[in-house]
Amino acid sequence: MADRVRIAQACRPPMATAVVMDGQHRRLRVEPAMTDYGSRGGERGEGMIDRVWYATVFVTDFQRGLAFYRDTLGLPLLHADEKFGHAGFKTEGALFRMQKVSDEQTKSFSGRHTGIGFGVKDLDAEYERLKAKSVRFTMVPEKMAWGGYMALFADPDGNVFYLDQLRPE
Repeated sequence: MADRVRIAQACRPPMATAVVMDGQHRRLRVEPAMTDYGSRGGERGEGMIDRVWYATVFVTDFQRGLAFYRDTLGLPLLHADEKFGHAGFKTEGALFRMQKVSDEQTKSFSGRHTGIGFGVKDLDAEYERLKAKSVRFTMVPEKMAWGGYMALFADPDGNVFYLDQLRPE
């Protein structure tokens, strides 16, 4: 058995500190997961998915969506093309994209919980900043049973996002 066990960042805090092998308890040394797979022996095979590259949210009004994500949230704009109803924003880790949907697609694509989470260093300060800009929160900052601290907010189309306080890696 390897001397080290890597637990994925999403599973922190670790729940197990020991394992039973051959009837004996053996202590595990838990280390944070590495994002550079080659740096600590987490070999990557050919053809494997490397990362989440981008996430797209669907909006019904391009200019309104652009103003919300760029001006209200403050996401750095990479490109915007109203003709094609598409905009891209640079965030750390993955690109965030906005795409206008047609009237027929509206109910299928927009106005739902996205499962997308934005991370901030100070959740309380960001909550107050966004609240002052009339962002609608569906859940105020709250300590979660699993140890996280988060809120939920919605864009003008009703797309709901997580707003999490970043934790030390």
